[in-house]
Amino acid sequence: MVKNEDEVIVIASIYVNIIDNILNFPHPNNLQKSFMYLHRVEEALSALDSKHRELIENDFIDRSHPEWWRNTYSCKSYLNLRYKAVGSFLVHFYGN
Repeated sequence: MVKNEDEVIVIASIYVNIIDNILNFPHPNNLQKSFMYLHRVEEALSALDSKHRELIENDFIDRSHPEWWRNTYSCKSYLNLRYKAVGSFLVHFYGN
């Protein structure tokens, strides 16, 4: 159980590194593996609710607007949402 905001930030940063590795992990010599991998990413994204999917897509896939969240969320709300979205994505990606 998360006890404070600092712990949320630490855990979220660990999750962020994991999800970055997932989304940027290439399989250059095995096209079939790459397609299977991308399919798992797409399935995980489709299982998320709209807010979580929006965050994952904007923070990790389409990084063209790095501060997209500023007009919608406070920093604390954004970090909380990011923590939950990344955790949810990982649960769906790994099938837990």
